[in-house]
Parts: sequence; structure tokens; C-alpha cells
Amino acid sequence: MLKDSTLQKLWNNGYIITLLLPLLFINVPNSHDWGGDFAQYIHQAINLVEGISQSETGYIYNYEYALLGPETYPMGFPILLAPVYSLFGNSIHAFTYFMSILAIVFGIICLKFFKRFTKREYHAILMLLVIVYNPWFLRFKAEVLAEIPLLIFFTLILSIYLSKSSSTKKYILLGLLSGYMLLIKSIGLALVGGILLNEFVSWLRKENTPFIKNSITYVASSALLYALVSLILFPSSQEAFSHFSGLVAIDGSLILKNLDYYTAIFQQFFNEFTGSSWSFINYFLKAFALLLAFFGFLSRLKKPTVLEYTIICGAVILLVFTTNAGGFRYLLPFLPILMIYIYEGFKVIKLPYTVNEKWISAIIFFAFILVSPKVMSEIIEKQTDIKHGPQEPVVIEAFEAIDKYVPEDAIILFSKPRVLALYTARKSMGNNPDPSSNSTNQLATKNSFDFILYNTDLSNPDLELYIEKHTDTLELLWTNDRLSLYKRL
Repeated sequence: MLKDSTLQKLWNNGYIITLLLPLLFINVPNSHDWGGDFAQYIHQAINLVEGISQSETGYIYNYEYALLGPETYPMGFPILLAPVYSLFGNSIHAFTYFMSILAIVFGIICLKFFKRFTKREYHAILMLLVIVYNPWFLRFKAEVLAEIPLLIFFTLILSIYLSKSSSTKKYILLGLLSGYMLLIKSIGLALVGGILLNEFVSWLRKENTPFIKNSITYVASSALLYALVSLILFPSSQEAFSHFSGLVAIDGSLILKNLDYYTAIFQQFFNEFTGSSWSFINYFLKAFALLLAFFGFLSRLKKPTVLEYTIICGAVILLVFTTNAGGFRYLLPFLPILMIYIYEGFKVIKLPYTVNEKWISAIIFFAFILVSPKVMSEIIEKQTDIKHGPQEPVVIEAFEAIDKYVPEDAIILFSKPRVLALYTARKSMGNNPDPSSNSTNQLATKNSFDFILYNTDLSNPDLELYIEKHTDTLELLWTNDRLSLYKRL
């Protein structure tokens, strides 16, 4: 009965979805942390639905402190969020459920991607489970950020590119998908570069690859979609690439610092289980993960493919990026490739005696399971807690005070200006929190803001110093346990 191809497909998809279905119930919170990116994405989705210009989010870009975020993000993720807002309004719960659905979509695509490289299907399943039920991934899923949508497109594009077809239609499809991927996150350039490098090297090897035709088709269709969406349909005052290109620097010390940082972050993905009685296992897991990934990468360099070229392009981008405070989120799109390297690393290691691969798989799986319950239970228990962020009662009080005391055309200085702009419908900007920058005082000299909202939970030494030194020119309008609203006199 299951030999019928249709029933077989239903069976395959059914068990995959069953394995991934718990993602709909694990870590689906009704609140969000302060972040900032999430508010910008949601605000742009709201503007899309309401027919408002993408530049009118209320967030005033501080050119002296670009690390706060660009004026607008590319439209890829806001377009995906727009239907959710249309149906449920500005509901964090609805958005986080949507992120869980996207996580399941990624799981389905990723499993099929892994099957291309594994000898046994259960190897691919194990690799997928290690990713989607890892605490890092479960935390990403609980935030309204673009990383999981990027991961979907990243993995889907790789899967299509690795297919045997070499038709023009394939490269048009790849280009359109890549154009949309770049509308989600600029780091997608690593995959674009990887594909073009692979096409070029294949041409040099004389593998009968029509390099010029394929490359032009791919780049043209990608650029066409990107330009259509970002420059014609939804133009903004600042194109996202111009913002992020300003955060790049070629500096030896920066490269070494970033290399050390991302190596530690990769290991931390396998080291999130402290506190369990089995937590000693995590030290072995993180060490083996790095070692196996390195050996796997080296083994594949004998005959590199698009995977290796993508990793090389990604490494170049990440190592010259001046901001490295994003944790694993910048490595996340490369995670499926890194998992394949770990798998390949197992095949490179030559043990002095034969070990049944099923036993190796079982040991790895149960090692992961043994150290997971404590962290997993903590995530599940805390998912109903209100996070420190805009949904806290004390913060909602502050938003109500702003509605009462602050005119609609006024500008508020706050550590999280994009969040404030979303929830108060007021213009807001941020300062550089480094006290040596004298940022707040310089903004005051330029009359850049009219009010200050100060939150003791958000470290901002420069703002604190300004408030202490200018009590004579500031009027305290409202305060509670954590937040204070000041007016400049």
C-alpha cells in the first residue's frame, strides 16, 4: 500500500510534520524583549498594510550611532508579517506563532536538504532534531526576527541549486528566490557569492557549464526583483546596503577578534546545557563539534562545491563586520552547512576498530537528549512569563504617560527608539550610551529631541550622566519604579 508514490509522500511528510509539530507549543510567548529589530519589522509591516510610506515609522536615524539600526529594513520580512498583522493586529502572540510555523517550514526543507548528503535517512533526521530542538534555535523562534525566514530561503536556494537541472528556468527561479532572500537579510550575499564562485570554478574546470549565460540570468533576475521591491514598490530614504556597508572595516585586529568570537559562538550552540546533572557532556560536545566541522570542511576542500564557496564568502563578510554582538544569529544561515561538515567529519575520523554507525548515531542522540531536559523545561516554564520589554505593566504605564504628556509631533530620546515609536506613535531617536561619546549633550545642543524617557533596566551611562548634570533644564513629568519621563525646558 505504501509503495504507491502518493501515499509514500503523504507518509514521509506526515512523520516529518509530527516530529516538528511540538515547535508550535514550545516557547511561543505573548511578550517580547526590548530588542529593536522586531519593532522595526512590525512597524514596516503595519505601514505596508495601512498604505503608509516605509520611511514613516517614527524612528529618527542617528547618523552618529548607526549601530542602533538602519532607518528601514529591506521589505522581505515585513511582507511576510503583513498578513499576520492584517488578521490579528499588532499581537506579539500571533507573530510568535507565525515564527513557529516558519520554523516547521524550515525543518521540512532542511530535512530534504540533509538527505542529499547522508547515507541513511535517520542521519538526516538526527541532524535536523539537533538544530530545531536546540535551546538557541528555540529562543530564535520566540522572537520576531528575520533569521528563520532567511534560513528557509538560504536552504531552499541551496537545495534547488544542487539539483541536476541546468535549465534557464532554474537560474531564473534561483535569481528570484535570491533577490527575495536579500530583501530579508543582506548576509544572503554570501550565498549569492558562493553560487557565482561555483559557476566560475566549474567553467574553469571545463565542466561544460555555460558560466556567462547562467551568471547573467541569475544576477539579472535577482537584481530585478530586488530593485522592483526596494526601489520602486517600497522605496525608503536609506537603502539597507548603504547602512550595513558603513559597518565594514578591513582591520587585522578586528578580523582576529571576530574569528575568536564566532568560533566561541559556534561552540556555544552545543554548550547550552549547564545546570543539568549531565552537563559535563557539553564540554565534549562543543569540542567535538568544532573539531568535526573543521575536519569535514577540509575533507570537502579536495573538491569544493557551492557549500564551501558560500562558507568562504560568509566568513569574509562576518570577519570584517564591525558589530559582532548578534550572537549566533549571524551564523544561523550557515548552520545546515556546518552540520553537514560535522557529518563529513565523522567519516574522516579513522578509528582503530569498527564501530556500528547506528551505535554512533544513538550515542550522539542520547547525549543530546540527556543534557537537554533541564534547559528545555526552563524554556517551557518561562514562556508565559512577561519578558523585560514593552509588554511589562510598568512600561505600559510609561506609554500611557507619553500619550498624556507628549504632543504627537514631539521627539523623545530613548534607549530603544524603534520600540517606543511602534508602541506610542511618537517620533523617537537614540543616543550612543558610551559616556565618553558625549552623545546626549551633542544631540541637545542641536535641539534634536524634546523629551527623555529613561529606563533603569536599560544601561545608558551617557544619558544618565546628562540627566544628572542638567536637572535645572529638565522637568520630571512622570515616574514609576523603573521609568521616568522628562521634558526639556
